[in-house]
Amino acid sequence: MTRRLAALVAAVALLAACDGNKPKPRYPEPRKSAVDLTLPGLDGTAVSVADARGRPLVIFMFTTWSLRAQVEAPQFVQMHDQLAKRGLRIIGIALDRRTGPLVKTYVNYMHMRFSVAIAEPDNAALLAALGRTHKVPRTLLLDPQGRVRLDFQGATRFKKLRANVERMLAPAAK
Repeated sequence: MTRRLAALVAAVALLAACDGNKPKPRYPEPRKSAVDLTLPGLDGTAVSVADARGRPLVIFMFTTWSLRAQVEAPQFVQMHDQLAKRGLRIIGIALDRRTGPLVKTYVNYMHMRFSVAIAEPDNAALLAALGRTHKVPRTLLLDPQGRVRLDFQGATRFKKLRANVERMLAPAAK
């Protein structure tokens, strides 16, 4: 009996020591360098992350078919309406393989009054700047220097996002 117990304890200790089961960090450490990304906008003009330097930027990555994105889109519209005058910038990035009329219809239906760009999910510039998107929607908060401070893949934690945005906007309000 004691041999079985010792073998069981050893097996549990061995499994606990395996790196494959370690949970991944929920949010990445802030990038040391600023995000550099320019994508084509719905209206044909370029949408650039660099245009938001000096103020916080929220990037809302979505697909037209994502039910979670449909639920979250009005909250980003509300955030934009409330905080754009204080300096917040929001950029939407549609990760649809179908571009053009479908995305334009979706953006109009959701009343998105912020800039929206279109990119394939495997777009090289997008991957180089933000890494792979594993779940949509994906929301990123960039600080005024353009570094990623929060990265939500899947459901956005709006209270945490809003609190961090407010902290970044506070110095500008004084």
